[in-house]
This record gives sequence, structure tokens and C-alpha cells, in this order.
Amino acid sequence: MNTPKREKTVILLGSGAMKPWGGPLAKDIDKYLASIAQFKTKHEEPENVFSFLIKEISKYYPDDNAYFETVVAVVEALYNKSAGQLFQGYYNRGNILSFLFENKDWIELIKDYNLKELVDERGGRVLKYKKHTHSANDYWQVESRTAADVYYFRDLFAFLLDRIGDKITEYDNPTNMHKKGSLNDSFISFLHSDSEMITRIYTLNYDRVIPYLCRKSDIPIFDGFSDSMSTEVSVNYPPDLYKILTDDVSLNYYNLHGSIYWKNTREISQLERMFLCTPNEDQSNYPTYTHESSNPKEQFLISNIVAGHHKLQRTNLQPLNAFSYAFQRDCMEADNLFVIGYSFSDIHINRIIRNGIDATDKNQKRYFINHFPDVETEKYFSFNNEGHKLSKELFGKHSFDSKEAHGEDGWLLFPQHNCHVFKNGLQSLLDQQLTIKKLTQTLN
Repeated sequence: MNTPKREKTVILLGSGAMKPWGGPLAKDIDKYLASIAQFKTKHEEPENVFSFLIKEISKYYPDDNAYFETVVAVVEALYNKSAGQLFQGYYNRGNILSFLFENKDWIELIKDYNLKELVDERGGRVLKYKKHTHSANDYWQVESRTAADVYYFRDLFAFLLDRIGDKITEYDNPTNMHKKGSLNDSFISFLHSDSEMITRIYTLNYDRVIPYLCRKSDIPIFDGFSDSMSTEVSVNYPPDLYKILTDDVSLNYYNLHGSIYWKNTREISQLERMFLCTPNEDQSNYPTYTHESSNPKEQFLISNIVAGHHKLQRTNLQPLNAFSYAFQRDCMEADNLFVIGYSFSDIHINRIIRNGIDATDKNQKRYFINHFPDVETEKYFSFNNEGHKLSKELFGKHSFDSKEAHGEDGWLLFPQHNCHVFKNGLQSLLDQQLTIKKLTQTLN
């Protein structure tokens, strides 16, 4: 007797999906980075380097909204330029944003460090470097002014990533999640309403909220490293690449853009570097600096957060590469696709989703859950807005006609694409005690 095929549901979570738990949107991270006292410009009245960079970048790209990922990209590009000069023949600077070299004055303004040139007892020239001009930091010797640039931009890059991590730990911690009891229960009900359904979860966030909630409810979930939940702070797990690549039926939670709970370390037994997951301890990118490459001779700094200039190259590291493969396979096999709280700004992610849409055509049911209750439908889908990116990036020439949308209770229906857009956000959906099973049965 043939076993009936189990329905597969794929869920992709963007930053908006974590908003009910207190997760930050891009604008929240921007505001936080702009408030930090460290890293100041060299103006007569110094200002926050992050805020200054946002303004400078906006001069060159006035039609685009510069935000924290743009600044991370610029800082990494400046690091690559400096490293390419210091390590000529070894460190290729790769693709550098062209505007960085049109006017170097503003670059000098953001170098928040001090150099003293001294003469040693042998009459030799010595350079002493101090990170942060107006600080009590100690001076230490560097070999050249270029080396000082390398150290500075390297530290600024890691600093920005770790401050982004600060905003993640504000909501991704047991104390905060304990306060969200009814929300947690509603999400578990939404997720686990049909044990016969295969559910596959992917996230563009850097947290571990969903594994925590599932394991607290005794629901097994595999995060790419382990399916257990040890409470020991020091516990760590290597990635299980075989299971990631071969298992397409287990409930999973894969961080497509890394996690603050990963650390890059050298595995003695295998004599290679790898990410380890430390589920009970968030990790810092500062001061552990290691280079890797995906394109020949284009090194980049390894980080547990994938953001900025080398995003695609970073996702070629394991287990990110395996996660990407699994995501593409699942999108092409999905009977139901849920995309929650995603702004459609990552082209490589959009193309994976589109591959699944093209492969399944109208056989796949699609649900896009975002929060825009006070925005007119036509405006949401107008040029360069979020809905327009959804339509163009995922459906191409078969884009949505917002005038043809119909529906009720916050839902916009596009029958020609078997597509449903919910405008009131995940919190509202959970408040209605809806489940994946109910949605897939009643909206079609």
C-alpha cells in the first residue's frame, strides 16, 4: 500500500516576524547605532561615525535608503582597501564601492584613532597607535599608517556587528520570552497544528527564539547543529552537514544569515576552521579576526552575522552553504510557502523563492504576511515600495495588479498566482488563533 504524500510547508522569517517578541526592525538598529558614544568623527564638534556615514552615503545614493547594512558594507570596503595596500600580492581588495575614492576627505574624518611619531633610542622612526582619539586607550606600536587604517576599520566592522547583536539579545533571552507566554503558545499552535504536515523553517534573523519555544514545548527541532537543548553555558555543537543535506522532513530552524550564537574556531581533530553553535552563549566578532575567501584572492573577514559587502561570499561558508541548498530544495518542493515579516531586499533570497514559484507554478499556495494596515493597497504595491519588490522580484513579468486584489479581514487575494497577502502582521494573525492548517484549508 502506498503511503500518502505528506504536505510540505516552508516558512521564511524576516525581521518583522520577530517584532511581536520585541525584535528590532532596520530603523531600530539604525537608531541604536546612532546613539553609541564610541567611534566619533574628527570634526571640531565630533559626531557619531555611523550617523555621519549614513549622511555621506545618502549623498551618493539619494534614491536609496541607507541603513545599517549599507554602513557595514562601506566600512568593510574601507578595510579591504587598506588591507589590499598593506598585504599587496596576498590580499586582493575585491569589488570596492566606487564613490569611496571620489573624495577622500570624509574618509579621513571618520578615522577615530590617533598616531604619534616618535624616535627610539637607536634613532629609528616609531609609530604609536591609539584607538579612539578622545579616550584613555593605551598607545601601541604599528608598522605604518596603512596598518593603522587596517586595524581601525577592522575593529569598526566587528564593533558594528556586535552592536547589532546587542539588539538581538534584548529580545532573544529567556526572561523576555517568559513574559510572552500567550504569544508563545499561539505561535506553537500556529506552527504545530498538524503533525502529518512537514514543516520547514528558515530565518534571515540572527536569533534562536523558535528552537527555544519548540524545545520548551517538547517539540523536537533541528537547528543544523543539534536537536537537543542542553542548559550548560559552555556546551557547543559542530554542524551536522549530512543531516542538513539529506533530511528534508524534520522540523528544522536554519539561520540563513548566521547567528549571534555561532563562533568560528579551529577544530583540532579536523584541522580546519568551522562554526560551532553555542546555544546558551552569544558570541562576539571582536577581537577574533580570521580571513576566508569564496572568490579567488578575495579575502573577507569571517563573521557570525552575514551582512554588508560580502553577503553572498559569506553564505558560501558551511553550514550556510548547506542551509542555502536545503532552502532552495524545500522551496521547490513546498505545497505551502509562508513568508513572514520580510522586506524582499535580499536579491539572492528572492531568487531562491522565485525558483520555487517557477518550479511549482500554481500548485503551490503562497502566503505573505507583513504589517502595513494603514497603507493603501495601491501605494503598497507602487514602484520601489515593499509590495512592488514582492511582486517584481518573485513573479517578474507576471506581477500583481493591486487593483484586482480582493479579500477581507486583512487578506489580499491574487488568485492568478495562488497568492495571499496579509496586511496586519503576524501578531494579528496569532491573535485570531489561526493555524497553518486552517489557513491552507479556508483561504482557497
